[in-house]
Amino acid sequence: MLQELNREINHLKNIIENRMKHTYLNQFVQTPEINDYTLFILYSILKQAHVPESRLETIVTTTMLIQIALDAHDQVVDDPNLSEHSPEAVTNQLTVLAGDYYSGLYYLLLSETRDFKLIQTLASAIKKINELKMHVYFKEYQSPLELFEMLKRMESLLIIHVAEFVGFTEMNDFAEKVALLWKANHPLENSVHPIVDEPAYKRQEYLDSLMKDADLELTSLPSNFIKIKAYFSQQLKAIKLGEG
Repeated sequence: MLQELNREINHLKNIIENRMKHTYLNQFVQTPEINDYTLFILYSILKQAHVPESRLETIVTTTMLIQIALDAHDQVVDDPNLSEHSPEAVTNQLTVLAGDYYSGLYYLLLSETRDFKLIQTLASAIKKINELKMHVYFKEYQSPLELFEMLKRMESLLIIHVAEFVGFTEMNDFAEKVALLWKANHPLENSVHPIVDEPAYKRQEYLDSLMKDADLELTSLPSNFIKIKAYFSQQLKAIKLGEG
């Protein structure tokens, strides 16, 4: 059951990776890793909404390119003491360029499909994500819990907007929880994620609670979500064991 599913996901990953190829950038900037969790949730939502295959590929590819562009910009180190020509500063500049390049691919793909409603949907999500990032950057929150809730929302907004766009929102609560769990447990992303600025015990307490809620949300999904349940049961178990 999961073998067939993994083949379909790998097919989509190959499409995205081929879109991302840029010989010059790849020499100097690490190619972003595709977030399997986001990719799988998007795929699952669109499948459950019975979106035709060609349109599914377009929506998944454009949404993932946005996520990759946002993640790339998050990798930029904000250090005013960096010399303009230092290796770190050059890497920062190339990382910004890479993020802009992936954003450009998203606009190019959408312009080719002329899907104006999808453009509006994704643009709305990007606007809200950037607003939340500003709140986090300027520490406009009253408690660690409020910060964590902002991060949870920020990491899942693209998924939620796509789900609303195709009229299938049954997975939104689960998607919110899983998006942040992946981000907080992934070794590369965790190194730059704002969540690490908060006390470790509060962070872990929140993530433990999030894990329990995600388990409950997964269990409560209808029986026709059997592939989704099998996949995420496996992934949540990996996170619990520190392998996610």
